Amino acid sequence: MKRKLVDSSDWERLIKRRYKQKYIENNEFKGYVSILYIDKIEEPLIVKFEGSTLQLANDGYIWVKYLPVDYNYAVIAMYDHEYNLIQWYFDIIKEHGVNEDGKLYFDDLFLDVVVLANGEVFLLDEDELEEALENGEITDGEYNLAYKEARKLIDQINNNSNYVINSRETYLKLMMTS
Repeated sequence: MKRKLVDSSDWERLIKRRYKQKYIENNEFKGYVSILYIDKIEEPLIVKFEGSTLQLANDGYIWVKYLPVDYNYAVIAMYDHEYNLIQWYFDIIKEHGVNEDGKLYFDDLFLDVVVLANGEVFLLDEDELEEALENGEITDGEYNLAYKEARKLIDQINNNSNYVINSRETYLKLMMTS
């Protein structure tokens, strides 16, 4: 299982960044929301995906990250320098917490769900999940949890009922002004 830091302080590509986080609890959302300003990056993060090329990170880009308490996912809404949504990237996770250094983290269960700005939905890294199970990095229970959470998430996305996606502008504005 991979432990990832939410503030991206361990991401070597970042040269200059700003980061802030906030714990939010209201009728619709309970958990952490953070914003990462990518001020300067060593080189753009460009991925080839389903026949397209997507630039996910460059100078001036913003990533808003959500860690809802009652769900087994962490999500990044990735925006370009003009605040256009590029994609949603959902990491299916076992849990999240705060480490001994006071940094938010999550334990990644390898399986990912991507929602492009045009609404297309993709389930990624099933091979990594299988390999982790075969290598004993995760248990059968964690394997099943990953697929269960991914299926539930994809159903929410397809039914237009995922709160995080539906309220993205609210939290983008909140984090940019707080």
